[in-house]
Amino acid sequence: MADAIETETNYAGFIAVHVGAGLQSQARLPRYRETIKRACLQGIRALNNGKNASEAACMAVAVLEDCPLTNAGIGSNLTLDGNVECDASMMDEESYGAIGAVTGIKNPITLAWALLHTQKQGLLDGGRIPPCFLVGDGAKQWAQQHGIPLVDNQAMMTENSKFTYEKYKRKLDENTPETTKKIKTKNSDDTERLDTVGAIVIDQHGNVAAAASSGGILLKHSGRVGHSAMFGCGCWAERKDSCSIAVASSGTGEFLMKSLFSKSISDACSNDDLTPDTIRDHINHIFLNRTMTPTNAEKYFGFILLKMITNENQSRSVEVLCAHNTQTMFVGYMTTKQSKVTTCLSELHSNDSLTINIDSVRLT
Repeated sequence: MADAIETETNYAGFIAVHVGAGLQSQARLPRYRETIKRACLQGIRALNNGKNASEAACMAVAVLEDCPLTNAGIGSNLTLDGNVECDASMMDEESYGAIGAVTGIKNPITLAWALLHTQKQGLLDGGRIPPCFLVGDGAKQWAQQHGIPLVDNQAMMTENSKFTYEKYKRKLDENTPETTKKIKTKNSDDTERLDTVGAIVIDQHGNVAAAASSGGILLKHSGRVGHSAMFGCGCWAERKDSCSIAVASSGTGEFLMKSLFSKSISDACSNDDLTPDTIRDHINHIFLNRTMTPTNAEKYFGFILLKMITNENQSRSVEVLCAHNTQTMFVGYMTTKQSKVTTCLSELHSNDSLTINIDSVRLT
């Protein structure tokens, strides 16, 4: 009888990552694929070394931030003032930590994780409640006080990010209808590179976590905080009885915020089976047809989601989902029992308004 019972150590962990929804150019695909593989392997290595879900998600996203091609960490989009201001958030079943409009932090996700971790340590001196969300100079000060090193903001810029900034800032300064139209063109990989990288994780104990990190939209106003940092918007992780869900999203931040996108998708998917039709209905209801967003605006989104069901016999079934309405979304995933990363460049079909990919994953 004992042989028929699966112990906790029989379960595998799982990680999925994405490098943003938008338009990943063909020339950059090998570099994106390599970055995705390294991020997944880093997260799996962390899980196999006993790290929990949030720690593994943090380590994986840090790899994505270090890639100069992603719009997170090094190489992020520049603000209208020509600076790098990053947003990031982290969530697990117990807590949430986030930062917004922060400069000089090489890996913003590490600061978000530190805030999440501090939330679990109890009250501060004098009975003060530890912060879960910090912005700007206050976040930098907190980072210094907790041993997170600062870097010069110039070190966060790349030749490509500076070139792109100068190109579109010059067009904006010309301030003619034609140049404004060019800034909004869909034919440029620069303007289609929407914000946010992310990761979703299950550890071997069944805990889930999600993380998001972004440099925000190109030429954003200084101090703008996007959906990546906002509670319920950039990421979500929650366990409801036998169902655990984690989500990491990307897209047009102002609209995603108004729909509490990641939480809303999580709530909807926790109650229904994951089928293309139900996912399409949820996206239309939660985001695309929402009256709070302008009907004539370009409402871009992309997200990865994992859903784990613990059955009566304690076996675990997991489904992983990627959905987007941008031209492409590049994702990767693997379990702790696998040696190779599965990568998928999901593309929008010409006859459809969005693409949905669903896969089943064995954790036993």
